[in-house]
Amino acid sequence: MRRILGALALGLVSWLGGAHAWAQEPLLVEKRTMTIPRFSFVSGATLADVKVGYETFGTLNAAGDNAILVPRTFSTDSHVAGRYKASDAAPGYWDAIVGPGKAIDTNRFFVVATDNLANLATKNPTVVTTGPATVDPATGKPYGLRFPIYQVRDMVNLDKAVLDALGVKHLHAVVGASMGSFQTFEWAASYPDFVDRIVPVLPTPQADGFLIGWLAAWQAPILADLAWKGGDYYGGPEPAAGLAAAMKVAYLQQRWAGAVERTAGLKPADPAKDPAASWDARYAIEQAMDADAQLRVRLFDANAILYGAKAMQISRLGGAASLEEGLAKIRAKALVIPAKTDMLLWPYLSQRAVSIRRAQGRE
Repeated sequence: MRRILGALALGLVSWLGGAHAWAQEPLLVEKRTMTIPRFSFVSGATLADVKVGYETFGTLNAAGDNAILVPRTFSTDSHVAGRYKASDAAPGYWDAIVGPGKAIDTNRFFVVATDNLANLATKNPTVVTTGPATVDPATGKPYGLRFPIYQVRDMVNLDKAVLDALGVKHLHAVVGASMGSFQTFEWAASYPDFVDRIVPVLPTPQADGFLIGWLAAWQAPILADLAWKGGDYYGGPEPAAGLAAAMKVAYLQQRWAGAVERTAGLKPADPAKDPAASWDARYAIEQAMDADAQLRVRLFDANAILYGAKAMQISRLGGAASLEEGLAKIRAKALVIPAKTDMLLWPYLSQRAVSIRRAQGRE
């Protein structure tokens, strides 16, 4: 991750026009909430009073065209940089590249980040989102699976409503990683005249069959947990075991094999207990997977995992029939940044997109 952040920072400084000196001042940020009175999904479904949590950095200029949008990854929220309080233990996840004097320079740009639809961490008090765990005002009960199935285009359209309300007239760039890269490509396809540049990181414009299968592997343990109850588990026992098993799969896919080997390797979780001698004795990697899964269970909603994975499975770039047709809609300049060790969004996915764009005569 440090190598990726370093390469990303160096590339963005020149490509986005950011500053060359990294500032040291602490950055404090406030989580805000916006309510969209009526939101229409691509499917035709509509919801009233959709709440969106968001954070902004920097100042919007008079023309409203110095904005950079950072859409969320699968498991993060809008807290991309800075701290809510100076005493916070850690800053936002992209604090290394977002801030005054950094690669995405908040002295120059107005940066917007959102929680968006069905954000996973519904149990985190700083996360504001509307999703299956939200109470349906018509029934007084959580939506569950009655929440509309959404696509990446719905996430983009909701962000567009937020930007419109903030007075943003044009985007200098959209910079998003992983699931955020889906949204980054989709922004340029759905709003080609609104976006000048896109920077998809660990990217793909849409899923292929192999990725659809992996995402199904994330969903399977939740669906098999008897406590899931067809998505109507709110107010009772939650499908914690299924969610934990799903997060163990995600844990490995979100890491490089070499990094796991360096940090865990063949080490036992307890040096005094040999994994070969007892079922109770485990390896360090197993212990790490369990610890990470339990942390996520305390924050995440199982239905939100299902919805987010499905959004990546079913989305087609620009609503087009083919990837070629979707990419042809994009007029923005593109800086595509894959990682050769990515175990989920494999580099061939972005290489294919780049090859198609080059064949189409795009930059």
